[in-house]
Amino acid sequence: MKRLLLFISAALLSVAVTSCKCDPQKVLKASNPAAGIIDAAQARTLNTLKNEKDSKLYYLDYKADYKLDALLEQGSRSQKDIFDFITSNLLTVAPIHEEAEPACSAFKAVTPDGDVIYGRNLDFRFTYTLAMMLRTNPGKGARKSLGIAGLQFLKMPPASLDDGKCDISPLIAAPYVTLDGMNDSGVAFSVLALSKGPSTKQFDHGKKDISTTVAIRYVLDRATSVDNAIELLSNYNMFAKSAESEKGSYHFLLADATGKCVVLEYILPEGEASSVMNVVDADCVTNGYLTEGWDEVCNGGADRLHTLRDRLAETGGVLTEEEAMQLLASVSRGLNPAELTSNTHWSVVYNLTKKTATVCVARDFENPIKYSLK
Repeated sequence: MKRLLLFISAALLSVAVTSCKCDPQKVLKASNPAAGIIDAAQARTLNTLKNEKDSKLYYLDYKADYKLDALLEQGSRSQKDIFDFITSNLLTVAPIHEEAEPACSAFKAVTPDGDVIYGRNLDFRFTYTLAMMLRTNPGKGARKSLGIAGLQFLKMPPASLDDGKCDISPLIAAPYVTLDGMNDSGVAFSVLALSKGPSTKQFDHGKKDISTTVAIRYVLDRATSVDNAIELLSNYNMFAKSAESEKGSYHFLLADATGKCVVLEYILPEGEASSVMNVVDADCVTNGYLTEGWDEVCNGGADRLHTLRDRLAETGGVLTEEEAMQLLASVSRGLNPAELTSNTHWSVVYNLTKKTATVCVARDFENPIKYSLK
């Protein structure tokens, strides 16, 4: 009889698990609907959603498979390619999205105790702030990470994620609108806009294609150091916007827990059709080229760059985490809808040694929120 009862219990459990896998809505406990999700892991992901700061900063612990390997194998040359992939593989509905053009400030410093820290402002002329601290743990030998996603780029309305009405299925796309982050190897990576100059395009027929936010996800998931990240990215053709884009690009600040810090820029040699990666030794960057001779092409954010350089020179590159946040505050921007580089949505200081992140949203520097990868 006991064996029979155990058999029946196991069978019922199996049916329940199968049912949950088949109908993710049975697993969904979030206050908002999510009609576009396809599996129970996505439902469990959305169940972790937390409103951390006045509906301006949320937290999500990503527990589903965002299928990075499949996207890398397919290749992507534009944000449209990314969202076509998401619609075909992760959701039953197409998330609304727009091109991300983050205009920002970022730097690396060292604390008096020797911790390597990485500061970053995300600036964009959106009139509202809707950011998400995203924790990922993809497994299969990949790195855990903390990163911040700009949900405005998913066209999510302000203060909508826990209003009981808005469909939050698009949050499943958050790994691919993550604009800065740090992984458990102490590698930090962020993207910054270049409003002028040729758009990055590479055409090595022996390589797959990768676009900007996929590159961020790839580095956060796989890189173990600055040198390793450069090697990983060198295996792909980088496309900043699309193969058809002629102007406007991005560059990246890349650092690791050893203190190594570089800016990655993609330069188009005269008369060539394919961009080449240039690695610049630098510990701060804004929205202008740092490659010699290219600062005349685009020198956006020059005033902010001078502020960062002057402060780092004054302190010998040594700042406490609180001083790093104050430096970010000094180069933060208010809203000017006519100016791309206005409006600081978040400021974050990643501690690459301790694997922590301290975030202030919407220039509220009096109320930081702290996260840890450990």
